[in-house]
Amino acid sequence: MADPLYLSRLRLRHDAPADQLVAAALGSRRMGEVMDAQHRLLWTVFGDRSDRTRDWLWRGADDAKFFTLSRRAPDPHSAIFDVETRRFEPDLETGDRLSFQLRVNATRNDPNVKASNGKRSKRFDIAQKVINETPQELRAQQRHAIAEQAALDWICARSEASGFRLIEHTPEKRHEEPQEEPQEERRERSARLDAYHVIRIPRRRSAQRAVFGVFDLEGLIEVTDPGVFVDTLAQGFGRAKAFGCGLMLIRRAP
Repeated sequence: MADPLYLSRLRLRHDAPADQLVAAALGSRRMGEVMDAQHRLLWTVFGDRSDRTRDWLWRGADDAKFFTLSRRAPDPHSAIFDVETRRFEPDLETGDRLSFQLRVNATRNDPNVKASNGKRSKRFDIAQKVINETPQELRAQQRHAIAEQAALDWICARSEASGFRLIEHTPEKRHEEPQEEPQEERRERSARLDAYHVIRIPRRRSAQRAVFGVFDLEGLIEVTDPGVFVDTLAQGFGRAKAFGCGLMLIRRAP
């Protein structure tokens, strides 16, 4: 039997120690530095042993609030956070409709390009290559649309194996002159890209920075396999999970 899951909400305490980590998490204007500092702050409620490896997902809701999904409950006696925790046991059935929010680092491997260690193919942001190939004068205008199409294609390609599907709908028809020939009904996904950022995070032992794309998606999904879906939620989506990516937040759709 799998270990239980815990969904937690953590809020930075107003009387938290004003150490460097808290100052960095709240004061930096660089998103990458903020995410790095927030990750280290969250370790204070999960790092009960020095040999722990990260076994939890997290997402920042704003500068002072975070959500985590974990196999262990976070420390409720934190000097930095007010911690609220409950067992995550969603009562899901096939066909249930859910609204979701997902911050994800979505990538693909290019077998024709080797990574710096030469042992594996290089990993790319799913949108950046297309953006870079777009004429310079059109990039700003088309950047969001390119990123949205890439992100929705990416999540759709993984949805069946993850126990859900993106819900589609038929857009409202405009009042136009009737067509002589019947038109094929067009379907649209009930999901959208809220934001796309390229994040740069300093590496501890290198002058280089870790660079990756972050996609904020939201929309409607339908559960196709409840057990597989919950297992997928526990594992998370994509990469860069140490930096607040991969946790899908769900709630019942009206």
